[in-house]
Amino acid sequence: MLCLKFERDGANIYFSDLNLELSKEFLNKINYFGGNKSIVLFEDGKLFSQFDAIIELAKYLKFPLSLFHLLVYTPKIIHNYIYDIFSKNRYLFGKKESCQLLPDKFQERFITKKSDFHF
Repeated sequence: MLCLKFERDGANIYFSDLNLELSKEFLNKINYFGGNKSIVLFEDGKLFSQFDAIIELAKYLKFPLSLFHLLVYTPKIIHNYIYDIFSKNRYLFGKKESCQLLPDKFQERFITKKSDFHF
């Protein structure tokens, strides 16, 4: 929801659950075997995961979140270290007992079947 809430005008980010068979097939096809415990971004034929995916995704977000893209100039070892710290402690930032319902205008942005792919 954070990406959709702060998405820059004109950006069209699509999402899929990494646990879906469809996602597993796609990731296998592009030789990603990092499991389903991460964020993955596929853009222009390139695959980004963990903090690298967050940095690339930041290009599509409004200010001030877009500033995260500047971290692309830091060493990769630092990216994954920061990601690991945040992912292990993510519930310190708040945990909800239920998922927020997605507004209808965003439903088409979630890929749940092959016909949803726009590649």
